[in-house]
Amino acid sequence: MNFFKCKDQNGSEALFFWQVRKEVYYTQDGPDLIVDQFNIRSAKNPNNGLYSLQVLVGINNNKIVSQTRDDGASVTGKGILGGMLKELFEYYQGKTIISSSCNKPEFKEESRVPNMTRIYQRLYNEYKVSYDFFSDVYYYNQYNYDQSEDKLPDD
Repeated sequence: MNFFKCKDQNGSEALFFWQVRKEVYYTQDGPDLIVDQFNIRSAKNPNNGLYSLQVLVGINNNKIVSQTRDDGASVTGKGILGGMLKELFEYYQGKTIISSSCNKPEFKEESRVPNMTRIYQRLYNEYKVSYDFFSDVYYYNQYNYDQSEDKLPDD
């Protein structure tokens, strides 16, 4: 298992763990896509919520195509995306992580729901992600990684 810490908007820190597996991202009018699905749970209360990210692995970057969470208190409003971006960057060995695009999609169903745009905008305001206006994607790259807090020490 892989562990990481993140802080919510009030500055409270929590410990989470994640696992990854291959999954299918279903499209309506095109071929279904094979993605990496990251399932994230609270280390303290693992049965009280699940946060999932689906990542489409590309040649130049990796795109987060789906982000979902249930209503469990352990994964609601905890700043998980902000903490998980560093984990994804390390997992993919330094390859840029990007969001889906609303204005310039690569495939028909691609979009960012308004709530995710709001979360990415908050991360942008906190200098945790960058934004490419022309491609309409938020991204996390080496610069963002270098600015991030230290990773948990290995136990």
